[in-house]
Parts: sequence; structure tokens; C-alpha cells
Amino acid sequence: MAAIADLIWSEGVTVTIATPTEYVGWIRRAREDNLRTARWQVAISGGEFISEALQGAFKGLRKSDLQLVNCYGPAEVTFACAYSVIPYATKPSSNCPLAVLPNYRILVVDSDLKPVSTGESGQILIGGGGVASGYLNDSSLTQSAFVTLAGVSTSSGNEGGCVYHMSGDSGWLDADGHLMLEGRVCGSTQIKKGGIRIDLRDIENTICRVFAQTVSQAIVSLRYGPASEVPFLVAFIVFAKNEPPTSRKEFLSELPDKLPLPRYMRPSRVQELDTIPTVGSGKVDRGALDSLDLGTERPVVSNEPNGDLDSIEEILFSWWEEAIPGGGPIFLGKAVLRHLIGDSGVTKVHCIAIHKPQRDLPSIFNHAKVHTYSGDLEATLLGLPSESARDIFGDADAIIHIGADVSFMKTYRSLRPVNIASTKELARLCAPRRIPFHFVSSATVTRLTGQEAVGPVSLRQWPPQSDGFDGYTATKWASEVFLENMNEYMGLPVFVYRPSSVTGDDAPESDAVSNFIRYAKKMNMLPQVGNLTGYLDFVHVDEVARCITSNLREVVHLNIADNRVQFLQILGTSRIRVDEIPRAIESATGTPVRVVATKEWAQAAIEAGMNPLLAAYFEREVTNQALLPNIM
Repeated sequence: MAAIADLIWSEGVTVTIATPTEYVGWIRRAREDNLRTARWQVAISGGEFISEALQGAFKGLRKSDLQLVNCYGPAEVTFACAYSVIPYATKPSSNCPLAVLPNYRILVVDSDLKPVSTGESGQILIGGGGVASGYLNDSSLTQSAFVTLAGVSTSSGNEGGCVYHMSGDSGWLDADGHLMLEGRVCGSTQIKKGGIRIDLRDIENTICRVFAQTVSQAIVSLRYGPASEVPFLVAFIVFAKNEPPTSRKEFLSELPDKLPLPRYMRPSRVQELDTIPTVGSGKVDRGALDSLDLGTERPVVSNEPNGDLDSIEEILFSWWEEAIPGGGPIFLGKAVLRHLIGDSGVTKVHCIAIHKPQRDLPSIFNHAKVHTYSGDLEATLLGLPSESARDIFGDADAIIHIGADVSFMKTYRSLRPVNIASTKELARLCAPRRIPFHFVSSATVTRLTGQEAVGPVSLRQWPPQSDGFDGYTATKWASEVFLENMNEYMGLPVFVYRPSSVTGDDAPESDAVSNFIRYAKKMNMLPQVGNLTGYLDFVHVDEVARCITSNLREVVHLNIADNRVQFLQILGTSRIRVDEIPRAIESATGTPVRVVATKEWAQAAIEAGMNPLLAAYFEREVTNQALLPNIM
């Protein structure tokens, strides 16, 4: 977020397109007066209603030459079909009249698809050159969302024979032909949450499918907090009479994390009902559910490290875990921090680029030696105020860089702003005093060599493929090579650590191998590995932390300005050949292990609770990876 604001300023960006949630995030995280002094002229907003928070954020910029333009138009019409300029500085409004853009036509119709009178509410239909012809390979959905109206007469003339998209949105046209939005058509199950369109029926069907033996009915409602514009989902379920769960409270609390859905589609709270309310026709009374009192009980909070986060910015945060110490990184970061605190020779530890508020951090961050700083790995100075950066890097004896976006399903391009930019910025700050730079890489980079055994050496000669496959490993390789260059040309002392699969009681899902073994044991099932060969190596998180901190202590007392980069591959005592995995699983479970097709294993793992993105990564890895080298 801060990096985007910096980019708008540094690159002279004049026009942007984003959701209201994104704009609020940019403005809140922008450094000082960057956005106010930028050449930014037009901010086009879409995907969500224009909120008071958004208009307040723009007004707070005190940038009179910046226009905020609200655009309306679902994806089915290619781009926006109507717009309005929001007078946020003088007369804030949450619903300004929208002027129809050229080459688009808008009708407001009743339930029989007949145009209603001016000022009367109805469903919004959109026609014109940008309207799609339908959905790919889904004729039934196309028929339900697109209609050809013959002989329809409007104030602008005959509109016969035109294909219209039935938006599902409700609104009305004023005397000047401007569109006023009201929301979704009554009875529609499509909603917008964080700028993303969601059909509540998809969530409901998934709950009933995954928990078919336990749940007989599920209805999902979109709610808002009492003092917040951030939406959240509530699932109302009716238990099956034959097989109710042993512990209903435990079942309700665990249900969201067991759904094979993206986090933004998982309910924040699950509530039991005896029956689902209905209207006279027998249909579900969604209006009654939307107004049902939830009581004072707090919403269900996920067990994942980022908790129950539901704005777009926070949903993205649930996919990347970034902090120093932090993330999949926070798992290792806490262990390193424990060792540093326990070292009598360490008087102060600065933890920078932390997203969470101080009150939400683990108690270890409250230790007297620890000083925390909020920030962003993408930002200049990692979000530090200039004075703080000057003090920290003017006094530090060593830097440990653990923070990263740990995602095996993202491309190099999408990970580069966090993983590589943060390494470069830290190295830049370390260079004047040649502060020893301790970089935590990953043993996954050794796979790039294609060799059966790899020692602690530079991997510069084995660049990753340019197709974007495994962007995380590519960013670690690029960071290593960049630091080698800093060492060679700037004399920066560099230490690169390549831990293998890190284990421990709180190991996150971002460690792929540990979770592969855990779910294999849980299901007593393995995928067909094909040509996959080599070794899996496991090392406990405390051993990794001990290795890093003990090496750091030695380095601080040595004159290492002219030393070359030192590579340390941190391995454990537990190593297993790929072809020995079935026997190891059988030994652990006491029963023969089933070997199934990779796709079947991935689906079973999702149903057993694995993150769907992680399951997709395994499916891809097993199919494509031929060699896991023996790390020396």
C-alpha cells in the first residue's frame, strides 16, 4: 500500500483506478505529503459504494486539483457504463447521480422486465457495445443473466432487439436520465465484499457439500459491524437430525477454516438455528436473516495467524505473512527473537516493518530489549520515519532479514515488490557503515541446480526459469545474487542462511513440506510422485534460530569487511528419501498407506482442512518437480 503511494509520487502518475477500500489503504499508509504533492489528477473508483471513509480520506489530503470519479459497471459490460464526479471536498455524498457513458444504454425494469416510470425503482439492465455475449461454457448462467428485449420503447426511442445484461442491481432514473443506485435487487444472492463479487449460494452449497452428514441447511448473510463499514459474513446452519456433532460449539468455531474457499468467502461467524425462516411461498426469508439479532457473542476468529480479517487489504494480508521478525517468517522470527533476548550480550533488538498493532503482537514483543516499529516491506525506509531509520542504522551491529511474502503460488513479478525490494532497501541502509547483513533465504533455491547434491555455495550460475514458475524461490535466488554483488562491489558483509523444511509446534502453512507430511499422516494417503526423486530434510525452528544467532555473535566480534559471502545451509537430523516416504507414513500411522492420483490427493487434503492454495501448489510440484537435491 505505501509502495503504491510512493510510486504515484515518484513516477508522476496522473490517473488511477482502484476500489474504495484500496484508496483508503493507499492514503492511510502514504508517507508524509507524498500524495498531496504528487501529480495525481484523477482517481477513478469502482467495485464498491463510495463511503464516508473514502471521501474523508480524500478530503484529508487537502489536494484541490484531485478529482474523485465514481464509476459503475459490472464485469459483464467490460468497463464502466456510468459515472459521476464526487464533490468530496465541498458536499460529500454517498450516492451522486451517475451519467450514462457513450455507447451504453440503461433501462430500469420491473419483475416482468418492463421499463418502469422515471423515479421508480427496479432492476438495472445494461445494453450497448461493451456488453458481453455471455459466460464461457455456461449457457444456463448466460440465459439467466442476459436477455434480448424486442420492441422496448424508452424516452430515447425504440430499443428493440438489443442484448441487455441483467445486473441484479437496484436503482432508478431521474428526469435527466441519470442513474441512482440503491443496492442489490431483493432476493438476489450476489453481493460485493471488498470489491469482489460473491454469490452467497456458492458458500451455502459448499457448506452443505463439505458437511453433508452434519449440516442439513445453510444460509449466509452479509453483515456490518456496529461502528464499522467493513463487511463480514455470517452463516446460519441447521444441524442434521441423524448425525449432529458431538460438540456443537467446537464444530461451529472450526467450520470456517475447514471450507475449501478463499478467505474472503469464509464466514466470520457461524450460528445454529432450529429452522431457517421462510416467506409465505416457502422460499428462504433472507430479509429476516439479515436482520436477525446476533447477540453479544464475538464473531468466530480463525486460528490462522492473521485472525479474522475481512477488508481487501486484510484478505491479501492473510495470503502473505510479512513482518520482521515475521510471517511464515513470524514463526522463525519469534524463535530468533527468543534467542536474542536470552543473550546477555544483546542489549537492544529493533523489529521493523510490522503491520500489526502493538496490542496484537505476541507477548515476547513486549520485552524491555525489544523496540517495535510499524511499517511496510514495500515502502521506502520500510515505512520508518527518517529520524528513526537514521538512529537504528546508525547504531545497529547486525541486521537479520527474515521478512518475506511466503507464497508458492505467486509469480516472481507479484512477489518482487516485497521480497526483493525490501532486501535492496535494507542493504542500502546497511552500506554506509557496512553493517553485517544476515539474510534468511531458503533451501528451495538448491533445486534450481538440477544436481543430486548441493553444498553451501553461490548459485549465481543457476538462474530460475523465466516462466514465473515458483516465484518465491526465484525472489530468494535474486536476493542472494543481489547481496553477492553488494558484497563484491560495496564490501558489505553478507551471510546467507538456507534452512530446510522448518518444523515446530506452531509451524505455519507456508512451510509446504511439513504440511505435506502432516496431511499425509492425517489422511494416511499419498499422491503418486511419478519421477520425483531426492530427499526431504527437516530442521526444528529452534535449531535454525540457534544457528543464526550464534553465528551473529561470532561475526560481531570479527573484522569481516573483506570477507566473501558466507553461505550456511541449516539442516536437521531428520532426512528421508522420497521413495521411503510411504514406509515412514505407515510406520507413524500403523496402517498401510493409500497411494492415489495427485489430483485426488489434493482434493482430499482440502476436505481434510488444507489451504486450497497449498493443495494446488503440491499438485503442481509433484507433477513438475523431478529432483529434490541432497543438501550438504
